[in-house]
This record gives sequence, structure tokens and C-alpha cells, in this order.
Amino acid sequence: MSGQRKPTEFTPTATSVVALCFVLNTLARGNGETFAVFLGPLEDTFHWGRATTSSIYSVFMIAIAVSGPIVGALFDRFGGRAVYVGGLLLYGTGFLIGSVMQELWHAWLGIGVLAGIGATATGMTPATGIISRWFERNMAFAIAFAYAGFAAGSVLLSPLSGWMIEINGWRWAYQTLGLFLLGLGALVALLPWRRIEAGIKPPAPPRRLFPGRDVFTRISFWGLFVVFFMTSVTTYVVQVQAVEFLTDAGYPRLTATFLYGLTSAMSVAGIIGAGWLADRFGQKRIATLGYSMSIVGILALLVLGNGPNALMLMIFLICFGGAMGSRGPIVSSLAARLFQGQVGAVFGLIMFGLGLGGAFGAWVSGWLFDVTGDYNAGLVVAMLASVIGMSMFWLLPALDIRPQSGTAVPRSRRA
Repeated sequence: MSGQRKPTEFTPTATSVVALCFVLNTLARGNGETFAVFLGPLEDTFHWGRATTSSIYSVFMIAIAVSGPIVGALFDRFGGRAVYVGGLLLYGTGFLIGSVMQELWHAWLGIGVLAGIGATATGMTPATGIISRWFERNMAFAIAFAYAGFAAGSVLLSPLSGWMIEINGWRWAYQTLGLFLLGLGALVALLPWRRIEAGIKPPAPPRRLFPGRDVFTRISFWGLFVVFFMTSVTTYVVQVQAVEFLTDAGYPRLTATFLYGLTSAMSVAGIIGAGWLADRFGQKRIATLGYSMSIVGILALLVLGNGPNALMLMIFLICFGGAMGSRGPIVSSLAARLFQGQVGAVFGLIMFGLGLGGAFGAWVSGWLFDVTGDYNAGLVVAMLASVIGMSMFWLLPALDIRPQSGTAVPRSRRA
């Protein structure tokens, strides 16, 4: 019958899979977003300068970029247990190295390289591959819930890290987080991964470890790559310097840390809302809304640099925080629909753009601060990156797929 309701894709098992990906993003991948809280204490301890200290996060993002294609290919070949557990072991080890570091290269190795690989292996690269096996009509919405774990992790772990730093120093904070990640790895190893990865239509075994050359000839791939690069620049120019920016603007450090976490809290609603709306109204409109909100939020931050201002702070939290991460489920669902059968490997390649953008954004924000003495130039760079990212959705029709009536995207519409 035409009026008969379609069965929900959110079965108990599928919902549990989404919840698991959310929890792992919160407790594992979210640890990487605590660096802004450690930035000031590290700078005070080692006197490295803002650009040099920010370079630690740049290395972290480069490690995400480089490891993305490898982690995606390993997920396609060996599954979630190997990728998640291996990632958590590297992540925890990296933070433990960070807790005893004495030289800059120690930080680059531990908090940068090892933590970056661990963040990739516990983030959306494997989560997108798993969730896409369980959902079709509501894929962006389901992926958005998992993405919201990034924000939830920042909300939970950033204030917690700030509190640990206040009571016993940054070394103890890194040590505690590192030991937690190692313990989480042991628990994740015991999960029923065969059931988790079963899906409603399990993918065929990959024919090769990495995608073929045809992927690199598709304009949709490069469009998603640029979107993630520019989105990452926008986010990390602001995010890495956020606590120090608010402190310099006149807020107490603990208040600035709380506000940084609140920004991430706002993004939970934005991420989930973007996923739900994209499934219904198309990616172009929702991505445009997200980028526009980012630009308005950055403009409010420019005014906020003159001193505490309740109205500008509210606009920044709602607009920038609400848009932060909102492009993630859009890009993930597009990758899953456009590159079926090799989702992990292709999404890992797209993550290369995310990592490079984050590395550039983190470094250039610190460098511009050292050169100019303020944050304004970096914020202008963030706004320009938003404009370029938004333009991809208007220039490339392939990035505006709107599923109709729950059917799969026809091959003729793929580009």
C-alpha cells in the first residue's frame, strides 16, 4: 500500500552500533581535542613560543592526514577490532610519552605522531565504514550521532583536563589520560565485533588494499577533499587558540576552558541537526548554512577580542559552536554513497585533507599570532577558508545528493 510506513532502519542492533561509535569517539578520539587546554601550560613550561607550541598539534593533524588512507585500508581488510584496539594502544602510549617529555621532539612523537594515528583509528574512518553497513535512508543522520562524539568528548574531557592540570599539573593529566586509553583498548578488544560489523548488507571483500586510480579521476573525490581541508582550516585556526584567545580577552583561565567546552557542547546539536537535515533537504543547503554560521561566529569573535561581551560571546557559541563539525556527517555520508565497496579506504584518503587542513590551521594561527601580536589575521584566514569550502557545494552538483524514498543513489548520478 502506498501509505504503508517503511520499516525503521534504527533497529536495536543498528542503534547500538551507532551508540558504540559515539562512545568511542567521545572517550578516545575526543582526547585529541583537549590540546587547546594544554597549550598555555606547555608554553609556560618550555617557553617555546606560540607557533612552536602549536606545531605539536600540527604534527598531530599531519599524522591524522598520513595515517587516514592506511587506517581506512586496514579497516576494509581486517575490520574494526584490529583498527580500534591498535589505535587505542598507540593513543595511550603517545600520551604517556607526552607526560614525561623534555624536548620538543618528544611532544611531536607522543602527542603528535602516535596520538594522531590513534585518533584516526578510533574516529570516523572506521565508524563511517561500520555505520554505512547498517543505514541507507538515514545514513547522514546516523553518522551525525557518531560524529557528535567528537564534541561530547571535548565537552567532557577538556574541562576535566583543565581541572587535572590545575590540581596536579599537565604531566599528571597526560599520564592519567594515557592509562585510561590503554585500559579502554583492553575493553574494546572483548566486544562482539562480528555482530557489530555484520550490517544489513555486508560489503564484498576488498579486491585490493588501496583504491584504484579511478578514484583520483573523480571530481567528487577532490571536491570532498577540498571541503574537508577548508573546513579543518576554519575549525582549527579558532579551536587551537580558543582558550588563550578568551584568556587574553579578559576571561579567567578556568572560565575560558569552560567556554571552550561549551562551544563543543553547542556543536552536538549542530552535528546531529545537520545530519538529519542533509538527509531531507540535500547537502548543499545545509553545508551553506553551516559555513555561514561559522563566518558569523568568527566575526563575533573578532569583536570579542576587544574585551568580554556577553552578546558577542553568545553569538560565537551559538553560531561557531553550532556549526563546528556540521560538515562531517555530510562528507561522510557522501563518501559512503559515492564510493560504495571501498568506503574505509576512500574516506581515509579524504581524511588526508582534514589532517592537512588542521595542521595548516593550527600552525598558521600560531605563526600569525607571533608575527602580528593578535588573533585577527588568523580569523580572517578562517573566514576565507569557509567561503572556499562552501563554494565546492555550489560548483559541484555531485556533492548535493538527496536520497529519495529511501532508495540507493543511482549510479548515473555518481560523479
